[in-house]
Amino acid sequence: MRTLHVLSIICAAAVVASCSSPEAVTPEPEAPDVADAADDADFDIAELRAGEVRVRNVSVPAGYTLVDMNDRGDLLLGNTWLPKGKKSPQPLPFIGRSISNRQHILGPDLSYFDRGRVVTLPSPCTSFGTPPFVFDCSNPAFAIAQAENGDILATYRQDAPGTQASPYRYLTVWREQSQTWEELVSTFGDGTSVDGIISDNGTVAGRVDNYPSPVVTFVQTLDNRFSIAPEGACPAPFPDAFELVLRAVNDEGEGVGTAVCDTPGGINGVGMRWSSSGVASPMDGFPQIIDNFGNAAGTLADGRVVVQLTDGTVIELAAAGSQAGVRKFLRRGQILGFIGTQPVVWRFGFPNHP
Repeated sequence: MRTLHVLSIICAAAVVASCSSPEAVTPEPEAPDVADAADDADFDIAELRAGEVRVRNVSVPAGYTLVDMNDRGDLLLGNTWLPKGKKSPQPLPFIGRSISNRQHILGPDLSYFDRGRVVTLPSPCTSFGTPPFVFDCSNPAFAIAQAENGDILATYRQDAPGTQASPYRYLTVWREQSQTWEELVSTFGDGTSVDGIISDNGTVAGRVDNYPSPVVTFVQTLDNRFSIAPEGACPAPFPDAFELVLRAVNDEGEGVGTAVCDTPGGINGVGMRWSSSGVASPMDGFPQIIDNFGNAAGTLADGRVVVQLTDGTVIELAAAGSQAGVRKFLRRGQILGFIGTQPVVWRFGFPNHP
């Protein structure tokens, strides 16, 4: 299973902007090839019975903290990384935020490390306007997450310096295949915001808070776009949700998150999932991640960490009070997470899957 990362009417125009190819610094010597973790018995999918769970600790060098890990078993350790099969961490030119199966390590702003070189994307921003309202590109763009296919989701804002003009905020995605930026949404005004999450194949779930208008959530698959309907996200007898907080999305456009419900006793958050057509429904606990089979994992209200299969089966990964949490799905039937400060990989058996 591949990693799934890692967030009124749509009130802004969606346009596609083309930019030049990414600029790369002079390549450093490339890191040696690393054997795929599929050759390591520790990462093989065992023949587990449905509902059976096995857990193993992820070995991290002394003095280092695990930031992320990919399916291969490469470890990201902040400003160093440890390729599978190597004994010593390798230095990075920045503090890494995530590592993909392609060994792309996402860095600050719009740059990533690709086995010996730093690749910096062109800015998605284009200045516009007439004095004194010239919205320039003095603010940096920030990468939110990188997909397995190389797409990068980013956000940036534009201001008109020296004026009282409100800023524009943008959510945009770098399409690796076409080497261009695709603007997903923009919004204008003080107190507004945009955010999003991205799946392995570049499917994006976005969130637009265009205050005082209602918060809008949408999904942009590679061939379609649809809104997530808040109706049904809150369990009866509560009214419909007035806000959806996105946590994860898969390649099919399905996702999980939290619905903020205006309950009779106040405002309450409940777990929710949405289908590939945008229909939301309540879900037990607070799901954090979802895989391409539609299985979701997170924490139940009683504190247990579980994976909830598409057929409704709930498999316990860690007991309440264990201070455990899930981070992301790895390959089929595997989840990276933590028990206390110890990183672990859970493997679980489930029926009726290819």
